[in-house]
Amino acid sequence: MRATAETASLAAEAYNVVRQRIARGELVLGQAVSRRQIAAELGMSFLPVTEALRRFSSRR
Repeated sequence: MRATAETASLAAEAYNVVRQRIARGELVLGQAVSRRQIAAELGMSFLPVTEALRRFSSRR
């Protein structure tokens, strides 16, 4: 259970970072992004980043 909570927390962090980048114009909705690159920049695995990006695609 702890790993799931940790992944959810990391996904929330990744979501907030991506959302901030969109707000600053660094990323554009629909733009291809590298999950692995974002994960490396944030110091986490790509799975929480994938989960965060899915939240954006499900909001359409």
